[in-house]
Amino acid sequence: MAQQERRESLAVTDDVRAVETRRRLIAAFRTAVGEGRTDLSVTAFCRMAGVARSTFYTHFATMEDVAVAAVSEVFADIETVDSSRRSDHVLSRPEITRLGLRGIIDGLSDARSLVRYAIAIGSKAAVHAKLVDEVAVVARGTVLSELPHLDETGVRTLALYMAAGTVFVTLDWIEHPSMTEEQLTEYLLASFPAWLTRS
Repeated sequence: MAQQERRESLAVTDDVRAVETRRRLIAAFRTAVGEGRTDLSVTAFCRMAGVARSTFYTHFATMEDVAVAAVSEVFADIETVDSSRRSDHVLSRPEITRLGLRGIIDGLSDARSLVRYAIAIGSKAAVHAKLVDEVAVVARGTVLSELPHLDETGVRTLALYMAAGTVFVTLDWIEHPSMTEEQLTEYLLASFPAWLTRS
């Protein structure tokens, strides 16, 4: 538990050395994806990144965690932008929700090679679960913006509900692209609660 808490703190720290180490690890992961190296051990991966194994495990528990961190970079600004749009009151609620959802779908779609690689080297269920956690952070900001008086249990429940559905359906669409991104967006919007989709 203490080690996991340490990893979580390093993921958001401003410490220059820690930020640079994570950058090198994620860059090495992207290189491995580009080279199609699905048999990469942690030792070989650390050699690529130029870091010690102990340093790797200080930041990440598994290669899947590195993969999710790489994919999650695409979500970095979505929560901030969504919250800003909701507080500015320039766009309608349905427009804001559509833009935020499309950002998540586009992000996962753009990162499809990273997602596929992560699943190839590890557990599909684990990768999905970790991505749900990441998208839930984005959804949490949205829930708090729209329902500021909701208690923590309610916020967590709604954020996880929206994140899980969005991630699982989008990843299934990536594997079986039977519709356009716009159609996917509309289907997901239809499943969202009214307080997100009505003016």
